[in-house]
Amino acid sequence: MSAKKVFDTKVLDDENSDSGFLSGPISEQLSEDFDSREHTEPTEPTNKCDKNTISENTDLDSGLDLCLSECLSNVNLGDTPTAQAPIIVIEPERTQDIPPLAILFQQDDDGDTQLHIAAVRGCEKSVGTLIRVCPETAWLDVPNNYGHTPLHLAVLSGHPVVTRMLVRAGASLGIRDRTGGTPLHIAVERNNLECLQALLARVPEHPPRKLAAVLDQKNYRGQACVHVAAISGHLETLQMLLYYGADINVTVCSPFFII
Repeated sequence: MSAKKVFDTKVLDDENSDSGFLSGPISEQLSEDFDSREHTEPTEPTNKCDKNTISENTDLDSGLDLCLSECLSNVNLGDTPTAQAPIIVIEPERTQDIPPLAILFQQDDDGDTQLHIAAVRGCEKSVGTLIRVCPETAWLDVPNNYGHTPLHLAVLSGHPVVTRMLVRAGASLGIRDRTGGTPLHIAVERNNLECLQALLARVPEHPPRKLAAVLDQKNYRGQACVHVAAISGHLETLQMLLYYGADINVTVCSPFFII
């Protein structure tokens, strides 16, 4: 049998069709009843069965009893609502033991702050952010365990832009490290003209600085910046020092005396 034939047969079958197994008196009785029903005029609409079916279905339980009928039975549209809006209580923020700024400028085991780390790596954006949130200029000059301030580390790493940012923010040029060297000593020793220019150039936001005292400041070996430049043979660096007011005749003050 083809698939089409099976499909047609299944569509035509219903509960009143003869399956082929009805025979004998039962089939005769059914045929008589069927003939008598044909001659009887219907007194009710033909879709009575449908109406009964619909009416019966309306009484069926849907299975979604949410107790809504009991709640809605007590609702009166004329009543005004008496329930109050929920009160939202906002708890006050808890105060931290350490302020956020103190965390940013807190020193690690080596004495470095976040500004030290950003300066030595040349992270200009981080340095700019830390400078903006710094509450006091003195926090820019915090030395680590080696006596290096962020300005020392910026010059040591050769970052003139970061060096200039710290100078414009008010970082000190005269703080010494463990060897007595200032940021100027480091720039002269490394012959870094860009960092030296960033240290000595005038800051428009600040009043004119007197650089002579800083330029002639000596390290723990008694050497001023001009001495370091002369010993190393850095002619251009020496000329820049003299341009900004360094004393060419300053004497070396040795900490050791030979008798």
